[in-house]
Amino acid sequence: MIIESKKKGALVIPCSPKIGIKIKSSVVLLPGNNEVSDEDWNAARPNAKDDIDRGDLTEVEASEEKIEVPKIDPKTGKDLEEKEEKIVFSGSSFRRIKPEKASKIIKNTFNIDTLNKWKKIETRDAIRLELSNRIEKVLNYREIEAEKQRANKDND
Repeated sequence: MIIESKKKGALVIPCSPKIGIKIKSSVVLLPGNNEVSDEDWNAARPNAKDDIDRGDLTEVEASEEKIEVPKIDPKTGKDLEEKEEKIVFSGSSFRRIKPEKASKIIKNTFNIDTLNKWKKIETRDAIRLELSNRIEKVLNYREIEAEKQRANKDND
C-alpha cells in the first residue's frame, strides 16, 4: 500500500493489535509517498482516520473489501464463535501502477529504502531510470544538508 503524507514532518501512527496477524506496533510515515504493508496499514488506519478525512494522508490506488472475521473477546483476546464484518484495505503493487502515475509517485518519494525496493522489482526501463535518478537526487540532497549542518556547527 502506498500512502502519501502531506504532513511536514514524520508521522507515527500506532497500530491497533490484530489477533493472529504479526504487525508492527506503529507505522512511521515520512513526508511524501511511503510504502506500508497492507496488514500494517489496516492495523494503523483506524488511528489515521482523521488525517485521511482532512486530506493529510492519501491511500494511492487503494481498494476496500468486506470480509468476515471472528469476533474477539475483549477480556481474553481470543476468537469467539461469532463472526463480524470488517472492511480491509489493500493497495496496488508499484509495478502495476501506470507509468505516468508511477513518475508522480517517484518524484514525491524521499525514503531511500522505498525507492531502492521499487527499483529492485521494477521491470520498466524508463521507470527504473527515474528511480535511479531520484535516488541520486535524494542522496545528494542529504549530503548537501549534512555539509550545511557541519558548517553551521563549525561556525558556532
